[in-house]
Amino acid sequence: MVVLELSTSGDEKCSSFNDQRAPRSEADLEQNRRSQDLDSESIELNDNEKSGYTKFDLDNDVISRIHSRASVTSDVKRLQELSNEYPDGLLKLPMDSQKRPLNWPFKKKIHHTMAFGITTLSAQVGSSIISACADQLTEEFHIGSEVAVLTFSIFVLGNMVGPIFFAPISELFGRKIGVFIPCFIGGVFMCVAANVNSIAALVVFRFLAGVFCAAPVVSSGGAMADVWHPQQRAAAMVLYAINIVMGATTAPIFGALLSTTGSYGWRWAQWLAGLLCLTISIINILTLDETYLPVVEKNMAQKIKMESGYWELHSEHDNLTFTFNDFIKIHLVRPILMLATPIVLLFVLYASFIYGLVYLIITSVSVEFQKVHHFTHVTGYLPLFALLCGFVIGGMLNVLQSKRYAKLFVKLGRKPDPEERLFCMRYGGWFVPCGMFLYGWTMKKWIFWFVPCVGLGFVGAGMAIVFQGCLIYLVDVYTKYAASAIAANTIVRSIFGGVFPLFAIQMFNGMGVHWAASLLGFVGLALCPAPWLFYYFGTKIRKHDPFGSRLN
Repeated sequence: MVVLELSTSGDEKCSSFNDQRAPRSEADLEQNRRSQDLDSESIELNDNEKSGYTKFDLDNDVISRIHSRASVTSDVKRLQELSNEYPDGLLKLPMDSQKRPLNWPFKKKIHHTMAFGITTLSAQVGSSIISACADQLTEEFHIGSEVAVLTFSIFVLGNMVGPIFFAPISELFGRKIGVFIPCFIGGVFMCVAANVNSIAALVVFRFLAGVFCAAPVVSSGGAMADVWHPQQRAAAMVLYAINIVMGATTAPIFGALLSTTGSYGWRWAQWLAGLLCLTISIINILTLDETYLPVVEKNMAQKIKMESGYWELHSEHDNLTFTFNDFIKIHLVRPILMLATPIVLLFVLYASFIYGLVYLIITSVSVEFQKVHHFTHVTGYLPLFALLCGFVIGGMLNVLQSKRYAKLFVKLGRKPDPEERLFCMRYGGWFVPCGMFLYGWTMKKWIFWFVPCVGLGFVGAGMAIVFQGCLIYLVDVYTKYAASAIAANTIVRSIFGGVFPLFAIQMFNGMGVHWAASLLGFVGLALCPAPWLFYYFGTKIRKHDPFGSRLN
């Protein structure tokens, strides 16, 4: 059979092959075995070289796989820890956490308070520094004195627009973005205004600078509330308010000094204000931490998510939605509607009159001291220090008022009525008309110049008491709608602050310093009964207030 033949021939071949290999010695067999091992090793290395790996790389690859498995194990443990710590995926800092701004060390709180205060000061420097350069603007651009004053007041009118946009930005993205970025942009616009060659461009760029520099004024107060407890907040708010007035009252002195350097003096004044905003904003962006707690929690949640991969983690701020309709309703329509209520209308008018009076005095004080006491252009602005000193004294009285309020809180065992905020304002409000009467009727050649400065000091003390008293009372009455009440106050006070300087010189020249100051004193006198009225009848009035009744 064929199969038998094939197997037979195969056996013969195998036997013949074995017969041929048999004579080899043991040394030959060992050498053959070594050559086969070398050949197999060279084949393995050649294959690895073709694929781009060496034997050393293969060892590292094995080690890296071991490490990756260990890292995966640690990541799983980390995710388990995070899921146990945040079972609902919601990150909320505990009340005793050191990462909460309210629990920061005292030095860190002081650092942030001073930084926000200096930022507010730098923004206010730009508002009034050019007021001392009106004569240079008149000569260079061939304009009237009213238009020259407009370059000063247009900045304050820009403050009316800024809070409408930057107040919600600071609550959505935090204080650092909502305060320092706009202040930086405002500084850029002031530097641009220093290089323009037409009065129209100067007015436009100063208006834009005013819009962006309003952010520190409206949002820095919120940063104080982020950092300080209510019982400590009064002193911080006083420091914040002093920086606002300090910037506005000291800037004309530097502007007057720079105006003596030549025709480019007003440009140097703009450069000084712009570079001050730029420098302070950059330093604060690099050195300060976020103070708004919801944004702090949001940033922490995002950091943990990126590091651990626990993508379910979020904060309450991540669920916040803010639409264009909300912007129109909360920041435009509601403040205007609240102006129709008697509480908001009266206290906003009172605070706005005080704010406008500050800029009216800044515009006219140098002119009056030059005419009556023959001060120079520079020294004519030095009496503004009296206004500032009075404001500091009034701020200290506000601190004492807050201590009284805290004791009353402990005594009653509950939050006192909002009308208790008006205790100091009932008496301090009289300082404004008394100071204006003293300033106006002692502005005579035969009376020492220090006496009208004392009058300005009384005005400053009354300003501090009234201005802060109005704001705190509105916040306490409209807790839920406090932002809208403050927005209404900001809009109206900016209008007063921008308009009052436009007629200041004409009023004092036409009526004389005696009766012009008296007219302003009589207006302040007419507003003095307001805190008394609401101290005794505020509870009944609030019951009929449409917004207050909703809160009740």
